[in-house]
Formats: sequence, C-alpha cells, structure tokens
Amino acid sequence: MNNFSSEFNSGDLFDDENCLSQRLSQLSTSETQPATVKRSVSAMNIQRSPPSRTSSSSKKFKADRDQCERTAELNIDDIVVEEDVPSYLQLSSHRFRQLVDPFLLDTDDCLTIEDIQGIALLLRRIAIVNIRKSLWTVYLQAGTGILEVGEIFGSKVVTNQEISIWSSEVKSKVLTLENNNSSSNSTKKTTSDEPGIIQVNSDTCRNCVNQMLRQYSNQLVQYEEDFNNMKHVLNNLFTLQMESSLTEFIEQQELKYLRIEIEKKIVTVKYDYKDRFLQNRYEQYRPTRYERDIFDNMLRIKRAQLKSMYDASLWKQRRFYSHLPESLNLLNLPLLPSLSINTITDKSSRESLMDQYAQITQRTKLEIMALYIDIAQVKANENQRKLEQNVLLLESNSGIGDSMKFIIFQCFQIIEERFSYLYDLKVRALQLHKKTC
Repeated sequence: MNNFSSEFNSGDLFDDENCLSQRLSQLSTSETQPATVKRSVSAMNIQRSPPSRTSSSSKKFKADRDQCERTAELNIDDIVVEEDVPSYLQLSSHRFRQLVDPFLLDTDDCLTIEDIQGIALLLRRIAIVNIRKSLWTVYLQAGTGILEVGEIFGSKVVTNQEISIWSSEVKSKVLTLENNNSSSNSTKKTTSDEPGIIQVNSDTCRNCVNQMLRQYSNQLVQYEEDFNNMKHVLNNLFTLQMESSLTEFIEQQELKYLRIEIEKKIVTVKYDYKDRFLQNRYEQYRPTRYERDIFDNMLRIKRAQLKSMYDASLWKQRRFYSHLPESLNLLNLPLLPSLSINTITDKSSRESLMDQYAQITQRTKLEIMALYIDIAQVKANENQRKLEQNVLLLESNSGIGDSMKFIIFQCFQIIEERFSYLYDLKVRALQLHKKTC
C-alpha cells in the first residue's frame, strides 16, 4: 500500500519550479577565482602568523586534506569543497565590493579584500555544511525510528524503531557508494567468483548516513579551525560587525534558497514518517476488503481535491509574482513572412510596430494565464463538491466502522498538512524568484 499522502510529497507544487535549483547552480559556479583565493589565504598565514602556529596549522590542514583523499571513495557530491567560489563572492562582484569597501576604508590598508573574501568563504562553508548536516540527521532519525513528528490521533508519536523510513536520496547514495566500491575492487582483482549484488537495506542505509554525518562533522571542525585561525591572524581588524554583515550577505545571496530546498526534503521525510505510523494503525485495524476500497477511494478523492485547490492558488500566485510557465515565456505570436516588421526600413515606424507587437504578446500571455486560473478554479470547485458528497456518504455508511472513519479523517489531516506546508514553501520560492529577477 502506498503512503497515504506521498502522492504530493516532492512533486506537483515543485514539478515545474526550477528557479531555486538554477539560482543555486549559478551562485555556486566557480570561475577563475579559486586559485587566487587559495594563494592569498596561504600568503596571509605565512606573513602574519607566528612561525610555530603556522607550522602546526599547515600540518593539520594537510592531514585534513589527506583524510579527505582517503575518504574520496564516498563520492559525496554535496560536501562543500574548498575551491568553490560563488559568483557573488568573487573579487569582481560589484555587490561584494559594495559591501566590503567601507570596511577596507576603516582599516588603513591593513585588511585586504582577499582577507575578507577568505573569511566570507569559510562562513559560507560552515553554514552550508550545517544546513546539509541537519537534513542527514533527519534521515538518520527517520531510518532508526526516533524522528520527532508531533501528534497523531491526539497524542505524540512515540519513538518506534519498527517505523523505519530511509529516503530515496539515502538509497541512491548507497547504490553510488557500492558501485564505486565495486569498481575500485574490480581494478585490484584479476578474477571474480561472481558479480556482486548491491544490498540496499537498513544496515547499509544506516552506515551510509553515519558516513555522511562523520564527513560533515570533520568538515565543520576543519572550517571552524580555519576560521578561528584567520581571525587570530587578523587580530582586531576583523570585527563582529563585519562578521554579521558578511553572514547576512551570504544568507540573502544564497543560503535562503538552499534552506527552502533542504526544508522541502525534511518536510517530505517527516510526513512520510507520519504516513508510516498511520499505515501501521490502519493495518492493526484489520480492514475488510470493502473498507479498504472505501479507504483508498476517499484518500484518492481528498488528494485530488487538495491538489486542484492548491493548483488554482498557485496559478494566482504565479500571476502575482510574474512567474509564467516556460511555454508562455517563450511565446511569440506568429507574423506572416511577407509582413515581417524587421523588413521595414524606417526606424521610427519599425520601433513603433515592434512595441505594439510586444504589448499584444504580453496581453496575450496574461489572458492565457487568466484562462489557466479559470480552468484550475473550475476543477477545484468540482473536486470540492465531489469530496463533500463522498464525506456525507461515508458518515452515513453503516458498513464502515467508526474506527475506520476516524483513521480516514486522520489521514485527511496529515494530507492537508503536507499540501499546506509544501504550498507555503512554493510561495516562498516564488517570492525569492521575484526578488532576484
């Protein structure tokens, strides 16, 4: 049996929303800056640190890098690497220069922009690792049955190791690690008895998540030590005000987008966990075949009602935030080849006609959006009426026990919570998209 509310867990609201992923990809693009930054940080440590401190730190950093190389087989793509310099922290970034120039003026050239950039990069790495570590901590809690998810049936969901949810991301990571290990082993052996079978079970998932968490913890130790060493080297030149300004700058430029991505994954895990709890209660009830059919049908109707309701709301939000579907953004009204505006030689007439064409195209897009909204609202109204009719039939159906009716309405509540939470995340994503356009 499928999870009760999982039909909506990571799709629907987010299926056509790529602005966050694109934004994060753009922010994380490294160009030619990484090598420059790395050299400037090293130079700063050599010039300003006490000799004994520098030697100790260099050994520690080398040991950390060696450790990273030894654990490279983990192939953890989402671990922050030292060389990543997002566009907004590059020395050529106007936004970054605008932020740090006042700080540089106050320090009489004793503090350089490379110094501030090096610290900003460490602040960013520490924040990103903490955010991602929080997700994998939830993965571990869900997989080992200790995830806190609030109340169901009027009481708190207690720790239950029989409820084990390993997310698809964890399972995918297990397969990646096993494939990497198999490839590595095959290069060391000349013969093989038989092809290995990749096992994705509770043990392999738990080991994988623990490896990820250890890797994140090691990175945090390294980054925090680097950060403290840099502040020590700079003495009193780097102030709390600078740190606060850099932290807020990084939050606004990148972290707020990442937080929504991670929060969506955490919400999905928590509601999958609640689903499994309800599923256990449902099976304990031992429903008849008739009750199972009624149960499945009622949840299908409820999901359809909520999906259409939030679809209608999202189309309105899209129009409000000027976030049209890609198909509408690319819409160009056809003109006859013989009547191409570009063939008009008079510049004033050509520009006037082009403006007129652009206005007509924009009005057409808005009218199509209005049509989408009307269609979505009609579907939402129809599904709402269908749900109300079926709820009345359920309440008067003497062939369904009160306990089963109670479970159905509890499932309704969980489905509503999941849809509502993901809808709020979607609206936040649209708001961020509007601000960055």
